[in-house]
Amino acid sequence: MTDCRVIPARDADAWCTALADFSEADVYHDPAYVAAVAVTDDSAANADVHPELWLVSDGDASLALTLIRRRLPAWLDQPGYDAEIPNGYGAPLSRGAGAQLWPQLLKALAQAGVVNVFMRLHPFIPLHVEPAWLIGTPHPTVWIPLDAGVAGAFAGGRCATHRSQIARAERLGHQVSVIAAPTAEQQTGFRALYATTMERLHATGDYRFGDRYFAQLSRLDAPTISEKKLALVTVHDAAGLLVNAAQVLRGPRWAHYHLSARHDSAHNSSGHLLFSAAVTWAAAHGCAGIHLGGGTTNDPADPLLAYKRRIGRGDAEFRIAGLIADPVRHADLAARWSARSGRAPRWFQAYREPVA
Repeated sequence: MTDCRVIPARDADAWCTALADFSEADVYHDPAYVAAVAVTDDSAANADVHPELWLVSDGDASLALTLIRRRLPAWLDQPGYDAEIPNGYGAPLSRGAGAQLWPQLLKALAQAGVVNVFMRLHPFIPLHVEPAWLIGTPHPTVWIPLDAGVAGAFAGGRCATHRSQIARAERLGHQVSVIAAPTAEQQTGFRALYATTMERLHATGDYRFGDRYFAQLSRLDAPTISEKKLALVTVHDAAGLLVNAAQVLRGPRWAHYHLSARHDSAHNSSGHLLFSAAVTWAAAHGCAGIHLGGGTTNDPADPLLAYKRRIGRGDAEFRIAGLIADPVRHADLAARWSARSGRAPRWFQAYREPVA
């Protein structure tokens, strides 16, 4: 008999107990992470945003989907929701023949008024989705394999000067540290540097985070079923100025380079020192690799991707997918946006695409 449950992020114990059945679960499936992505500094908006775990089971088969359910945009003047996998690299999780339970999950989503789900998939977890749901081409991404430990992490990499850059940073008096399970207060310097970095780069709102996000992210180190962790890696120059910093997330198998910040006066060698410390921390916890992510675009020549490729020696890719729970409403909402804008939409969730 098929059973469908929806577990809110506030019920973290039930959520983590359910995830224990899925060997592929990563830090992006953690309730604290999903809740962090869902929060904003606008308390009124939070009432329309619901971080949840959707779970369908039938005998030994289970299918799990972590998502953030949101009310449809106000301009549509319609009841209902859409949803997305939390920003990062989430993925549907399958146990046994769980991938065969998609029809039941789609039905449950539609009955709850969910029109569709936008999914940014994990590069190292099987897709567990229908090929027809995939959107666009694969997005290149980079990682550092740790199968040979710290000593082999950068061996054969694309940056021939990595070791000499670390030595140079040390000669310049740079000091690196790793703070495991940092509190929100311990992240104060990083948050200030990150905000300054985003201003300098003219980053969009998707790359800017408020106090509530960092406070919620610190809860990753509350006891959970797979002991997922957060670390803050910092590099200070000889004068004590914070010049480079990054948050690193750790799941049971993979570590992930999350948010990073850099002072405009930072020497390039400080970045090499930071990556070396992050790799050491991930390897010490038995991670198979540390995922650096991709660029800001899907262009193979993207500058951020090129920078990461100089550090990492592993190439991977992630995919985008769109899950349609209510085809009739999905098509109708896209048509309404087209009528309003006078052109065909480019986004999967068309009605959220800016008109101009």
